[in-house]
Parts: sequence; C-alpha cells; structure tokens
Amino acid sequence: MANNDQHHRAEILVRRREELEALRAFFGEQLLPCLPSNISTAKNGGGASDVPIDGPWFIQLISGKSPFVPTLEVRLSSNYPLISSNEESPTPILHNVDYHMNPRQKDALIAGLKDMYEPEMHMDVGILWAERCREEFVDVSVPSCDLQSTDNLAVDVVKESSNNDPIELSVMFLSFNHLLHGKSHKKEAQIVSLAYKMGLVGFVSYGTPGLIGVIVCKNKDNTGVVAGITTTAGHDVVDFSKECSRIGKKGTILDVSLELDENGLKRQQGEIAMGVKKSCQHNQSTRSRQKQVTGIHCLLVDLLGEDKVVCSKRESKFTQQVLVVKKGLNSFPSRIELKKVLVDRHDMNDKIFQQIIGVA
Repeated sequence: MANNDQHHRAEILVRRREELEALRAFFGEQLLPCLPSNISTAKNGGGASDVPIDGPWFIQLISGKSPFVPTLEVRLSSNYPLISSNEESPTPILHNVDYHMNPRQKDALIAGLKDMYEPEMHMDVGILWAERCREEFVDVSVPSCDLQSTDNLAVDVVKESSNNDPIELSVMFLSFNHLLHGKSHKKEAQIVSLAYKMGLVGFVSYGTPGLIGVIVCKNKDNTGVVAGITTTAGHDVVDFSKECSRIGKKGTILDVSLELDENGLKRQQGEIAMGVKKSCQHNQSTRSRQKQVTGIHCLLVDLLGEDKVVCSKRESKFTQQVLVVKKGLNSFPSRIELKKVLVDRHDMNDKIFQQIIGVA
C-alpha cells in the first residue's frame, strides 16, 4: 500500500514538473512564484524558476511590472492533476481585475474556468485557464508607477490615461424617502451590498431623506488624472436605481449633479422644484477661499474614505495620478457629516447642498 502511495506521488510530481516546464516556456517571466504586493517585489521578486511545484502558481494575464497587473492564481489540490471525480479540484483565483470587470463578471469568469475542468481527464489547467482569462484583458494596459503609500491596500488594475486629459467625472445623486443606519435595517444593508456588487463608487448619507452619491465617468477608458472609476451615467446608475426599487427602496435620480476637476468640485448644476434650470459657482468670498481645500485627491479621500484612494507617481512622466482602489459606498451617518465635507471643507454652495439633500 505504501509503495502504491509513493508511486502515485511520484507520478503526480512528474506531471507537475512537465506542466511547469510548459508554463515557463509559454509565459516566461509572466509566471511568478507569488503575487507582487508592491513595486519592489514586482521588479525584484522571484521568477519562473522559483515557482513551487506544489503551488500556488501565479500567471500574469498581460505584460507589466507593477502591482496593478491582472493575475490568475492556480491553487493546486493535493493530488492534482491525478485526481478522481470525488476529490478536491484545483481552484482559480483572480487578482487585480476589479477595475476591468464588475464582481458579477468576475464570478462568472471563475465559474466558467471551473466548468472547463474535467477531473477524470487528468487535465493540466494552467495554460487552459490563463489563455481563457487573457481573452478578457486584450485591451487593458497598466501604469508603471511608484506608489507613495500602498501598504495593506488591495490595489487593482487601472487603465492608463494621459495626465493632460481633462477629468470627466461627476457625482450623480439618488434621493430616498429615508435611509436608516444600523445593522437592523436590512434593506439599507442590501442596497450598500448591491452597490459594491455592481462596482459602484460613491457614498451614502443616512437620514430622512436619504441620499446616495455615485461617481460616474463620461468615458471609462479615459478619466484623466483619476483612474479606477468605471461607472457610467447611463445604464449603470439607472440599473442601480431599478434594483433598489426591487429591494423596496425607491430611489429618484436627481437633476442635480456635481462636476469634478483637478481642484475638486468644479461647479454645481441642477433644476429646482419649479423646473427652472440654474447654474451656481463656488462662493468666491475671501473667507470661503481661505477655508477651501483644493485637490481632487483630497475631495475623493473625504468622500470615499482613506482606504479607497491613493496617489501614485508615474516613472515616465513624474506626474501624479489618483487611483480609486476599492469599490463600494462610504458611509455618512447623517447629512451634517456630509455637509462638513462638501460645504465646510470643500466650499460647496450651501443652497445647492440644501437642494441636493432635499430640504430647501
């Protein structure tokens, strides 16, 4: 019995060595022994020759030396590839993909990879899975940059854009009759979870009325010095509103929106209840200019939370780029807290804030 086990283990190791040799020949330096967690390990980490035979195996899905590269991790089961149908199968895991696909698309791709595997065929999955994943990333590029502060941050892939391009971002608002804060309010919790699953980035202000702000881009392939926002004003926000109604919380998309530029808030536009369209600029008094905090990075940190936003510096141009590294809604327990950010800290016109919050 022991001899049979030893023979089986030896056969497994032979098959794995053969597969690793094929992976090295096929992917070269894109086969890694670990997932790069920062620029240093991305540049100086071990290569294909250091990949452990027992896994896990990491395969970069596009070329690049940065922590932003979408990567497939293959976790091996104990008897892979010589496993039977009732034994544990190898597991595919995708890293750094959340800014190319939403969570539903990611889950669908992983499910598709698992469906491709047939244990009774004793298949080698490395090249098979990686090539299938690569089909999803043929048009993705990543910036090579030095991050100023990315410790413990799950930085995901972003599409590179020119720093000379204008920021084409705005904040759209959905108003609710009320949104209550706390674990006991299940519908509100479902809405927050839904926003994350749909890949939205924004904030929620609890109270009566309740408010959700979603940051959207005109063109998800080009957002200037801000990267990581892929939500568009059309279908994404409308679909989110419809799903909220199905949950039991009807949200009305407001005519008011905030446009953003490199200094933060650009202008506020909207229609009042009578249907007369108005356009308002920031207060330009000496007092307001003194208290105003400029910078799109600062604004996004205040609205989204410090864990969701980081600044990077590109090696090629030595210019800053703001990366939104996590999806979901930041929480403001009340409109007072939101007002402190928009009006007191970033000099938003108070009348426009009252109009947005629905208490004008």
